[in-house]
Amino acid sequence: SVMNTPNPPTLTVEQIVEVQTYIDKCLQMTLTFDQTVNFLQKEVNVDPALTRLVWSKMEEANPDFFLANHYRLLLKNQILTFNRLIDEREKYPRDPNGDQ
Repeated sequence: SVMNTPNPPTLTVEQIVEVQTYIDKCLQMTLTFDQTVNFLQKEVNVDPALTRLVWSKMEEANPDFFLANHYRLLLKNQILTFNRLIDEREKYPRDPNGDQ
């Protein structure tokens, strides 16, 4: 695992691929960029600067994927907000006359 150090030593291809694999897993879990940086720092001790660098290079190599991912995250947030509003609405009694 890549150690969390202020000035990391020269990175190997294996370390970069390891971080790339972690980022891929975070993307599959629909984590945002910030969530990914925080998750990798907390769970596998990856320096946030390294996560940002690898993410940036992945984004440069696959701009269409990251744009689609951005919209997927927006949609996920809208669905979560909608579901929360529905849950809140269910807490209020309905009008017996059928008015909503």
